[in-house]
Amino acid sequence: MPLGSGIFRQILVSTSLLLATFCPLPAEADARSPEHGYDALLQLERSQRGVTTDVQRALAIGASYDELFSDAFAEEALKRSSDDDLRYLFRSAQLTNFYVADPRVVHDMSVAFAQLQHRDIVKKLDYQQLYGAFIGARMLTEAGDFFDQYHAMDLDALPAFREAPGIKADASTEWVVNPVAPELLRQPFTFDASAQVLVVGHPLCHFSQNAVRDIFADPQLGGVFAEHAHWLAPQDQRLKVELFQQWNRDHPQAAMSIAYKQSEWPLLDEWATPIFYFLRDGSVIAKVVGWPAEGRRDELRSALRQIGLLKQDAPAN
Repeated sequence: MPLGSGIFRQILVSTSLLLATFCPLPAEADARSPEHGYDALLQLERSQRGVTTDVQRALAIGASYDELFSDAFAEEALKRSSDDDLRYLFRSAQLTNFYVADPRVVHDMSVAFAQLQHRDIVKKLDYQQLYGAFIGARMLTEAGDFFDQYHAMDLDALPAFREAPGIKADASTEWVVNPVAPELLRQPFTFDASAQVLVVGHPLCHFSQNAVRDIFADPQLGGVFAEHAHWLAPQDQRLKVELFQQWNRDHPQAAMSIAYKQSEWPLLDEWATPIFYFLRDGSVIAKVVGWPAEGRRDELRSALRQIGLLKQDAPAN
C-alpha cells in the first residue's frame, strides 16, 4: 500500500518510526551491511505480525527500510557492492515493497535488477518479482513494457485497462472485472449514505470461499448481504482476471472487484481475507475478522444490528 507523499508522508513516516521503537532492530544492523539490513527487516516483519494493523506494519517496515538503505541504491554504491550484497539489496526492496507498494521502492528494485542482469546473475524469480512489483504499485506502463521484453520468463499477460470518467485524486476506486474479456475498468466507488458492508476477500482464499458459501446458505444473512454488501479484493501483485470472472459467475450476488490502491480506502485498516467492515454514515462501526470452520454468523448478525440492517429482535435461523 503506497505510503503517500508530501506532508502526509512525513506524518506517516514519523508514526512508523514510533512504532518501530517497540521492535528494536538488531545491533548488527548498525553495520549497515545489506545482509544485516535484510535480517533487520525480516525481524521487524515477524515482530509486527498479529500486533499491528496492515497500515501500521507497512509504515514501520517502510520507515525502517528508509533508515537502513538510504544510500544503498545509488549507482556507484551498487557497482561497488558484492554479488551477495546486491542480492540482499534486491531482496530487501522486494520485501519492503510487498507491504508498501511504493514506486520509489520499485525503482530501487529496478536498479538492483539492472545490476543483477549486468553481472549475469539474475534469476527467473527476479523477473517475476519485479514484474509483480510494477503491478502491485500500479505502475502499469512499466509493467506492460517489462512484459513485452521478458514475457518468456513465465509472466502472466496483463489485462486491458480502461478508466471511467469522474475519478478524483485519492478517492476510493476499484477495478471492475469484465465478465467475458480480460479487461478491468477503474471506476469510483460510491459509499452508501446510510449502512453497508464491505467484505475484503479473494477468490483463491478458501476462507473467503467458505464464508460466501455459508452466508448465502443462511436465508437471513444471505438476503442482507445480497442487498447491502460489496466484495473487494486487496491490492495485489498479480492480476489473474479469470479467477475473478469465475468467482463472479459462481457468486453473482457477491460479485468481487479489486481495490485499485489500498491507500484510497483509509476506512479499511486491514486487508487479510476475509474481513467484514460494517459501515454507518461513512464510518466503520464494527469489524468481523476471519472465517473459522464454524463460521461467524452470530458476529455478523450482531454487527448488522449495530448498523441497522437487521432488527434487534430478528431471530437467528
